[in-house]
Amino acid sequence: MSMVWPCPLTAGAYALMGRAVRVPRPQCSSCSSPVVFWSGYWRHVRWQERERKIFIPRSGAAAAG
Repeated sequence: MSMVWPCPLTAGAYALMGRAVRVPRPQCSSCSSPVVFWSGYWRHVRWQERERKIFIPRSGAAAAG
């Protein structure tokens, strides 16, 4: 399932922050526990005729122990 976060940053500000962007930590829709952050991936974004590289963090439910 994808969770979308309406980011208040501009594409340029987001790109400048790199991996330091702080994203909300939602609850898992299945177990209601806070999700854990996994790594993520870099993506190229075009905005106003410029291309920037931004980091997209990934998250998911914690493994049951």
